[in-house]
Amino acid sequence: NAGCLSNLSAAYWDQDDPYEMSGDHCFLAGGNTRLIKALCEGVPIFYGKTVNTIRYGNEGVEVIAGDQVFQADIALCTVPLGVLKKKAISFEPELPERKLAAIERMGFGLLNKVAMVFPHVFWGEDQDTFGCLNEYSHQRGEFFLFYCYHTVSGGPALVALVA
Repeated sequence: NAGCLSNLSAAYWDQDDPYEMSGDHCFLAGGNTRLIKALCEGVPIFYGKTVNTIRYGNEGVEVIAGDQVFQADIALCTVPLGVLKKKAISFEPELPERKLAAIERMGFGLLNKVAMVFPHVFWGEDQDTFGCLNEYSHQRGEFFLFYCYHTVSGGPALVALVA
């Protein structure tokens, strides 16, 4: 959605389709936060922490944020690719060469979301999403996909993607 066309592969543009879940797609009423809260019930969550170092080995993992050290059996690191490219987090020992090479090779773009609220639903009550093709190449990527949130937000809201 947000990559340069020259960096995309015509052969693999829809490479995630075989892994898509079959059946109807839906939005969760109240948003995905409800799912996250259910999964995190009883799990301590710390906000406003900047992770500096992750030490890992056979004995477990230490996640260091400033002067605090959090210890665990395992850790799942889900930081943005840009954070890994910038080496903002130190890994001890260093990540394996194959992972470092993959981080170096991978690229990313910028994808913004614009939320809009209208006086009424004018796009059709049964729409979940719709796309927009722009005839002018310099405007492609601007408002190309719209998510219709009226069924989950309680109001006539659209969220547009801008790449």
